Amino acid sequence: MQIKNISDTNSFEFTKTVELGDNNSKTLGFLPYDAFKKYAKQKQLFGAFDKETNELLGYLLYRISYNRVTIVHCCIDDKYRNRNIAFKLVDFLKKNTTQYEGIRLSCRNDYGIDKVWERFNFVPIKERRGRSKEGFPLTDWWFPHQQNDLFSQISDYELNNKIVAVIDMNIFLDIKEEREEESLA
Repeated sequence: MQIKNISDTNSFEFTKTVELGDNNSKTLGFLPYDAFKKYAKQKQLFGAFDKETNELLGYLLYRISYNRVTIVHCCIDDKYRNRNIAFKLVDFLKKNTTQYEGIRLSCRNDYGIDKVWERFNFVPIKERRGRSKEGFPLTDWWFPHQQNDLFSQISDYELNNKIVAVIDMNIFLDIKEEREEESLA
């Protein structure tokens, strides 16, 4: 298997990607042809191809906004599912977008693939009503790229086995120096 950027909108690879997306629009949601073209021209579309036959196995389409990456489509051809192709596509995206805060996606709960996103080290951050007629709930998932934050210095052992808390410095000083009655409460 080989992962290739799909940026030539006149190529066989692009045509096959749009066909696969259209064939799976019932679960992915409809994406107009011009949107596929826009993502391809922005180099935000890549596919997994068989090395020997150049057959499209699956693709991943994403967008970038507010210093975050959002997966718009991750689609694997039915014939090639359960072969770790989605994992390789998402891993490729992770490795090539480390300059951003992280990767976000939304997935309907009734698809039953929560374990897939967990296996890819995404965490659920919220649930919301979807836009379908039935209003099926969606879960928003997040994969953070390693950024320095309050918890980045804490070991996995401490996070999993101890209570971790953060306190505002002003509140801490109020308590330590007993200077604010409200903070002492």
